Amino acid sequence: MVRSTEATEVQLNLAHKQGYAEERAEKWYLTHAAPAAHQQPAGEYIVAYTLSAPEGWYELAGQALVWHPPAPDATAHLRVFVRDGADDRPLPGLTVQATFTPAGGGARPAQAVPAGWYPLASAYGTNVALPPGRYQLRLDLSRLPFRRHDPYNGDRLTHPVVVEFDQVPLAATLAAQPPLSDLAAADTELAQAQGDVEHQTLDALYEDVNSGGAQRTGDYLVGFAVDYALATWNFDEKKNKFTYEIDTEESAQLNAHVEATVQEARTGRFVPGLHLTATLTGPDGRDLGTQELPFEWHPWAFHYGQNWRVARSGDRYRLRLRAEAPTFRRYGRTLGRVFERGFDVGFDSVRVVTGAK
Repeated sequence: MVRSTEATEVQLNLAHKQGYAEERAEKWYLTHAAPAAHQQPAGEYIVAYTLSAPEGWYELAGQALVWHPPAPDATAHLRVFVRDGADDRPLPGLTVQATFTPAGGGARPAQAVPAGWYPLASAYGTNVALPPGRYQLRLDLSRLPFRRHDPYNGDRLTHPVVVEFDQVPLAATLAAQPPLSDLAAADTELAQAQGDVEHQTLDALYEDVNSGGAQRTGDYLVGFAVDYALATWNFDEKKNKFTYEIDTEESAQLNAHVEATVQEARTGRFVPGLHLTATLTGPDGRDLGTQELPFEWHPWAFHYGQNWRVARSGDRYRLRLRAEAPTFRRYGRTLGRVFERGFDVGFDSVRVVTGAK
């Protein structure tokens, strides 16, 4: 990636530090799952897989987390890591499909590999029910679906990718081994290292915008950043490609950009996969509306964000950020019991400076 109006050399170095911390955690999984583990480049991605003991997980059911033990026929847990080849940062929000083909031929049906929250790293994962043997593993990865907050670096990760791993071993002994998510409890400093870099990154973000800050609530550390309105790369369904533009119908009216950052309070890791909304209230107490803040890819600081219209600059706005508990699976009987509730936090005396980049 290159320097741009959204990314200086120092800021891009923060992205590389994030990627390095994530890569160290990924290597922990690959080392503990060896020989059923491998990593290789694929287009603009770096993709890795591990096969290890079947995993249980927590999943939201109504207002509570419910523990799901592995199914009796589960023989292994497939874990897929996808990182950006430019800076090694993990890529959330992909659609991942896995197809196993035995050495003798006859591909098994494709299986969805949903995003999961693991104790040490971001990954996609699911249990599989396959007999022992050697397989070819095919992974189908979607394009990165999110809009991109950068004029030069946003036109990347725009095509689906297919990755194939040959001679993937599935041992008969895996089901009797302890899940890696339980073993990870002894090495949580790898997760903490990711959080430390995320803290550095967000401190730099708050200094770079017109207004920013954070507060802890429950399992979350929720932050905000308010800056000028900006254009983004958005996927055009008719053209089947990303185009760089501000929201064209309202471009003359949009004059501020509201962002939210969410971390796990315990480790500081970034929390993806949230449905997050923001409500902005003017200095006169008038409600300026509620908008969804979708996830935005950013060259050095992932966040949720949306352009806004405000009447004038001022430093007495109020911002309310709300999110439901995430729906992704949380792996690990002890460390996976997080995010049972969503959050609803408010920030007073928010400074808004109108304008557009």
